[in-house]
Amino acid sequence: MVIGIKYCGGCNSTYDRAQEVRRLMADFPGHTWVYAAHGVRQADYWLIVCGCPCICANTDGLEARRKIVTLQCPDDFTAVRSLL
Repeated sequence: MVIGIKYCGGCNSTYDRAQEVRRLMADFPGHTWVYAAHGVRQADYWLIVCGCPCICANTDGLEARRKIVTLQCPDDFTAVRSLL
């Protein structure tokens, strides 16, 4: 499964977004992890990693074969594990 990561701009992060992503990656080593920042536009799931409730990250141009999921707090990372 291909999991895409897209971060918001990080202007008002209330938690360590990168640390949460690293934990997910460690928990699911069999998946392929790609980043929108590297120009990738297609994935099975896109995880839109926002640092606060504003959810300002733009998802235009991202194509998910299954779903685009927005994560805005550490609890969201716990919940998304059931999809992966």
